[in-house]
Amino acid sequence: MSAASLHLSERQQQLLHLLSLGKSNKEIAFELNITEGSVKQQLFSLYRKLGVTSRTKAMVRVAELMGGPASTGAGAFKVGPASDKTDKAYLWKLVTTVAIHPLKDPSKHPAAIAAFDRSLRQLRAYVERIATLLDGYLLMAPGGGLLACFGTPLSHLDDPARALFLARLVAQWHKRHDATELEIGIGIATAAEIVPESTSPPIHAESFKLAQRLASGCQDGEIVATEICCRLAGPLYPYLPVPSRTPSAISTRLLPVEQDIDPAQLAKRNPLPFIAEVIDRFRQRRQSDWISIESWPPSAGVRLMDAVAVHLEAAQLPVIRLRLPTAKNTSELAGNTAAQLEAWTHRGANNGPLPETFSGHSPLSIMKTLGMRGPHAIFVYGVNSLARLMEILELHGIQEIANLPLLIVGMHIHEDANAYVAARLLGHSPIAASNSRVFKLSLGTEPIAPNELDADLMTLIDILSAPARQMVRQIAESGGIAYERAGSHARELLSSGLFIDQAGIIKCRDDETQNTLFTHLVRDFRPA
Repeated sequence: MSAASLHLSERQQQLLHLLSLGKSNKEIAFELNITEGSVKQQLFSLYRKLGVTSRTKAMVRVAELMGGPASTGAGAFKVGPASDKTDKAYLWKLVTTVAIHPLKDPSKHPAAIAAFDRSLRQLRAYVERIATLLDGYLLMAPGGGLLACFGTPLSHLDDPARALFLARLVAQWHKRHDATELEIGIGIATAAEIVPESTSPPIHAESFKLAQRLASGCQDGEIVATEICCRLAGPLYPYLPVPSRTPSAISTRLLPVEQDIDPAQLAKRNPLPFIAEVIDRFRQRRQSDWISIESWPPSAGVRLMDAVAVHLEAAQLPVIRLRLPTAKNTSELAGNTAAQLEAWTHRGANNGPLPETFSGHSPLSIMKTLGMRGPHAIFVYGVNSLARLMEILELHGIQEIANLPLLIVGMHIHEDANAYVAARLLGHSPIAASNSRVFKLSLGTEPIAPNELDADLMTLIDILSAPARQMVRQIAESGGIAYERAGSHARELLSSGLFIDQAGIIKCRDDETQNTLFTHLVRDFRPA
């Protein structure tokens, strides 16, 4: 195996370079403008890819791959900075940023300064834990604030919803702690950005600056979000009229800290033909029930997931929402899923703070515990989330929860190129779906993203490997690529939902997809 065959990301190469210089985790965090916790997580992923357990072994391993002597001194492993690359790829992304901004400096009294710093550290640790669970990216903002970014480097179908969920958790944490020495404002902004591929979010992004402006104009503990963010996040995040003190040129909404949604009213707006049967069966039978939400575009499925969840909450049934990370291997996906299950279950039981540490139990064991306590509905958001959850549980796990009152709702990309959204009732076994019933639905028009950016396509591209993403650009520019030329990535491209195999040529599933990919991957970034 060579160093090149490891397919190290640009960030992992930067980490190796800083490790070779003998930098500590704190120094690496300062160099890369991230938290120490993020450094530890990224180093853990790097060590796993190298097959080692420590930084010294990492350097020895790299030296072996490079064919040179092992060394941990300066210059042992040289990787040029990202700015040295002349072929860096850029993408249009829909970026949502949560800015958490201290509204005033502490007094000059040493005790007040110490209390302020202590509260800020606690807040930072809490935000980092939540952002990690939601697959967000945390940065330190100038002046001691925090920026939690969703949509880059990796996209999700529900990035605005993840951002609003994080903001509300942070506001509730701040209210519980009653830290008078630390006043914070929370601003959330969504914008279409041109960002480098596979790197940390640019600090000058428009959504970053706008979110900070909104946060700085808040009162203590308030959440102010742009209207486009609220609209894309869906009906689960109620808001109030625009505050008069926010910038007049920005259309914004004020979100209440506590969840004051009325599920019954929302359920009346969007009746579902199958929901009464599902609820009755869920309450009466001691069996699991699976529902596959199938759609094109994928975001239509997110809206249907929300609608089903609202009906269950209106029926006063416990609902847990899991938001799967993007582009994670099975073990990382299982760890994130288990941590979310523990966190949201713990919080739902007493509405208190999240546990400081997670038990390390598997998703299967936690789901079995939930089922033994009584009926629970588990909603799994993400591209093809149903298949990913089944991959985690495996066949034996699906069979183990078959006789427990668990309703599991996940997503699946519909293979037809036409607009489509439906709920497929799978019964207690998602494996044997031959007896499933399909309810095709209409949820109205799709929300329009800024600059008419199709966030669905960007999300589907992000789940692909780096070589496959490069092939997407070739297909977008030339119209197709031979199946044989795609090699081992052919099946990956076809399973993304973006492409079809037409007589041995991998092409876009329709002309609209072709035009959108060309615009946002090729045309706007072609040198003049």
